[in-house]
Amino acid sequence: MIEAGQTRRLAALTVVPLAVLAIWTSPCWGQGAVAPLMRLLKSGSLPAERLPNVVEMVCKRGEADDLQYIYEQVVDPQGFSGELRLKALEGLAAAAETRKVRPTGLLEGLAGLLDDDPATRLAAVRLAGAWRLESLAERLRELAISDDSDEVLAKAALDALVQIGEPAARPVIERLLADRPAARRFQAVAALAKLNPDEAASRAAEVLEHSGTADPAPLIAAFLGQQGGSERLAAALAARRPPADVAKLSLRAMYALGRGDQVLVDVLTEAAGITAEPRALTPDEVQKLAAEVTASGDPARGEDIFRRSELNCFKCHAVSGAGGDVGPDLSAVGATSPVDYVINSLLFPDLAIKEAFVTRIVTTVEGNIFQGIVLDRDETRLVLKDATGQSVTVPVADIDEEQEGSSLMPKGITNFLTQQEFLDLARFVSELGKPGPYGIRSVPTIQRWRLLSEVPSALDRSSGDDATSPSELPRHPSAWQPVCAKVAGMLPLDELVTSDRDILWLRADVDVTAPGALQLNLSSTAGIRAWIDGQPLKSDSTSSDLSRGMHEVLLRVDTRRAESAELRVIVDKAPASTVEYTVVGGP
Repeated sequence: MIEAGQTRRLAALTVVPLAVLAIWTSPCWGQGAVAPLMRLLKSGSLPAERLPNVVEMVCKRGEADDLQYIYEQVVDPQGFSGELRLKALEGLAAAAETRKVRPTGLLEGLAGLLDDDPATRLAAVRLAGAWRLESLAERLRELAISDDSDEVLAKAALDALVQIGEPAARPVIERLLADRPAARRFQAVAALAKLNPDEAASRAAEVLEHSGTADPAPLIAAFLGQQGGSERLAAALAARRPPADVAKLSLRAMYALGRGDQVLVDVLTEAAGITAEPRALTPDEVQKLAAEVTASGDPARGEDIFRRSELNCFKCHAVSGAGGDVGPDLSAVGATSPVDYVINSLLFPDLAIKEAFVTRIVTTVEGNIFQGIVLDRDETRLVLKDATGQSVTVPVADIDEEQEGSSLMPKGITNFLTQQEFLDLARFVSELGKPGPYGIRSVPTIQRWRLLSEVPSALDRSSGDDATSPSELPRHPSAWQPVCAKVAGMLPLDELVTSDRDILWLRADVDVTAPGALQLNLSSTAGIRAWIDGQPLKSDSTSSDLSRGMHEVLLRVDTRRAESAELRVIVDKAPASTVEYTVVGGP
């Protein structure tokens, strides 16, 4: 029976801030505590803006019967839709993976979502894997090998098949290994590594031998992610040595993951013909190198090196409000640290690790290995953020061993630089935060963007003057990749253009704390169209009054018509506006 105090709290949920919901459903409440929430959810009296948070909480704390109701609303055409349905799908998957709880009834109705919009289809595929729905295996196999499936969907379908079991996944793995590009063969070996590690190591050596310049990161990550995986792969590569360039790419993949497993590093560095790790320097040698950095290092070239994908710097470190957060923010490091400290940090990252960035290495009872900094921990799950910036949730019940790890920036990452490139990189880092072009950003420039990675052909080639609507763009997060502007705010467009992508769609976020109108000041407007919250901006790039909350800036950049290879966007108050806001940075 619900007591009077609980009844008043339930009624208040329709009007109180979200913080009350968080407190009311905190971990100190038992699993059955969601029953009042379920009554409120079923009553239909909750405001629409509160529904996502309530659904998330039910998925986090609810029993199987509670999840059954959520599932029914997901598959019912008259039930949840849009973002709420996506939230429910993700919550159901998390409940299965972290608490081993799933709805009570038959779950084959999920099949209807495998032909829905891209975001829903992707979430449904992942949920089918979490629930290990063998009845959907055939449809998942079709999605895994279809030329119509994008890379993210195809990989998710293959991962789901692996969760269902080897008989379900084996036909797809063999098909991908037989006649697909190297990138898909890497995914096939990665899948096989979870099912038959010894066979996978042998197949990995075979695939790497003929992979050319394709990025082997998925394959390398699969072996590093399981107990004994690096040793198995090292043994296979010692017997069947990869080409030098492939070995270098494999080492880069390891470093990008924050790993330096010695047995595998030794095999790869020998195949690559490089030194495994830098020699320790004497204090005199460090001072001499510091003098070279100051005299000969070029910070402009160093910034370009810092931005290289193979060094992965932005994945871990933020500069001027953009980048990762699994390593220290470097915005002011040059103003607070001498050059010799910068040199030692680049060459020997384990010398001084700040407490907030100490990593944990977790091995599960199934032999999976996860490494990252701790984001959150409670009685049911441990949440880590790895070197790529991805969050990984590990059920506490599955943890077999946990220990302190080293820096996510492994020794040897500078092996891929020439002496001059190292001097340039060290000079750039040593200038960060000092007055001048690499100083602390003082204007509200957009530093963190999201780039649409796969542009639908109809949007890619359309005229800059047509009526293309932002509503036609894919909205699922996996379709948008993070890109960062330079310290001074200039976004290099030439870094983003590819042979089949000369129309760029860019997103950014602005958090408005006091309502009013904003103005975008673009360094160039040629070939550019702009929207805020889907509404096209006026000719002077001024928005209408914006309410409190998060707002989306969207640009369509036709690089064929652009006047410059770089673009800077400053977000400012419109004339006479009282708006207060923050340009959102972060990973």
